[in-house]
Amino acid sequence: MLTPNQRKALAALLVCKSRAEASRQCGLGLRTIQDYEKQPEFAEALERGRRELLADAAHRMAAGYSDTVDALQEIVENPDTPDASRVAAARALLDYGLKFAELTDINKRLDRLEGML
Repeated sequence: MLTPNQRKALAALLVCKSRAEASRQCGLGLRTIQDYEKQPEFAEALERGRRELLADAAHRMAAGYSDTVDALQEIVENPDTPDASRVAAARALLDYGLKFAELTDINKRLDRLEGML
């Protein structure tokens, strides 16, 4: 069970850009925060919090993919858009489409391999 100070440090570490900033925000010394990070329970809670933040960010990014693709498609299809911009948008669509196809294929293969284990 984390102490109240550890919970304050954890919350600060999850929103601040540096340990020093987190230290100032939560009112604990930098050394104290560094000591907390060496404790398994605190380190695990910090890692779990970071994973949750990354998952939230990934969901937010995924929610914008459709609009992004639509915007790129509009640039490609608009004859009034400069050629260089149309080519850049088309290249982005192709690049990301190919990367998505590759990752989808790799994930399917990985799932099959994991199923064999």
